[in-house]
Amino acid sequence: MPRTLREGEAVNGYVATKLLNVGMMAWAFAAKAPDGQKVFLKQYRSPSVAVDWYKGYVNYQRELKTRIQSKPVHKFCVKLIDQFEAKVGPLTFFQVFEFVEGGHDLEKILERIRVKPSSVTWEQRLIWSRVFLAGINQLHEAGVVHGDLKPPNVQFLEDRGITAGWKPKLIDMDFSIIADKRAPWHGKAAYVGSPRYFSPEHLQSEVPQPASDVFTCGLILYQLLADMHPYGKAEDPAEYLAEAKKHSAPKPKLVGRLRGEDAVTNELMDCLHRCLDPNSRNRPTAREVNLALNGRTVEPPAPAIARPPTPTPTDAHSSGAEPSSKARSSPTPTPKAGKLTLVNDSGAPLEISITTRIGRPLLRRFGSEAEFADGEQFVLEVRDDVWFAVPVTAAKNHTLLNGNPLESATGLKDGDVIALGSRSGSRTALPLTVKLR
Repeated sequence: MPRTLREGEAVNGYVATKLLNVGMMAWAFAAKAPDGQKVFLKQYRSPSVAVDWYKGYVNYQRELKTRIQSKPVHKFCVKLIDQFEAKVGPLTFFQVFEFVEGGHDLEKILERIRVKPSSVTWEQRLIWSRVFLAGINQLHEAGVVHGDLKPPNVQFLEDRGITAGWKPKLIDMDFSIIADKRAPWHGKAAYVGSPRYFSPEHLQSEVPQPASDVFTCGLILYQLLADMHPYGKAEDPAEYLAEAKKHSAPKPKLVGRLRGEDAVTNELMDCLHRCLDPNSRNRPTAREVNLALNGRTVEPPAPAIARPPTPTPTDAHSSGAEPSSKARSSPTPTPKAGKLTLVNDSGAPLEISITTRIGRPLLRRFGSEAEFADGEQFVLEVRDDVWFAVPVTAAKNHTLLNGNPLESATGLKDGDVIALGSRSGSRTALPLTVKLR
């Protein structure tokens, strides 16, 4: 595993000035570029050079950068300035991005709405929704699936030079997917997603597609325009998936109207509800959602004439050739490690079927000791059909595995016990038994 850059240390001419975040996949720094510009530097922990898909990941990131920067969508994405490999211990992958300051984080906007709905006007909500979907439409037009859309990954920047007055910036696209090329981690690591924003495809071990982004956009737009997360009360991925597969979300009750007209407002509500259709072929496209947000009529597809399947990513398209008709059939399923369940005597079991960040919100079902956990405490991750526990090093308390601090990604077996431990070693809390099946 590479060591962490030290503050003041230079790599490829970039000087790390401040450690900002320790994530599951990377360390993030504020840094100074050779020209003195402030930049955002990511040093990757995963994939490491030790895994067989590391080199494929590096090449995939270069192609992803080319696709985005050669298309209009580059205006909607945080600018990737540089990417390179350097030795920090072993060979390590780095990316350098523009440093975004002064924007509006969508997560903070939604928190304002939750605390005081009247603090954000309908007009503001509608503008943000429109520019957000315009960006997602451009991303899909470039043949890229974000794959991990969630409110913290959407920033809004004021831009008085454009009519809308705001432009979105999409971030955290490290594991975004080129729609016509199989990802190098396919079948070896899970596709990245986030609890409460997973699409059904994420939770059913399928390759995320543009319609998967649309599902998550639907969840976000429900919160932004109707003050509700339709599946926000589902406490674990299994429960969440069951609700999503039933399409149990009600049609959204919007807090405002489009141009005061009932017809176009009702069409928008119908469109947002179809975003959450469990059958991905019945969902509208990002372009159609944006049209509905702008009061344009969008006809729902006839159930018997579903939209053609999204081209299945395959290894054969590394040259950029058009996918064959055979490749358009259905996604190759990711090998399944089976479900993992965490149990103890204090609450309902927590069932996991996909790589999931485990923290205080999910652990509260097990009682008050969950308050000793951070928002992200550890990660349960599938690798090559095996479940691993991965520590989050920034957590204030240790994650313990069978009584010992979890120092690195460790394979799990049935009956293992994961718990929380104080840094002083004086207390252990919240023991959870691992059940594999």
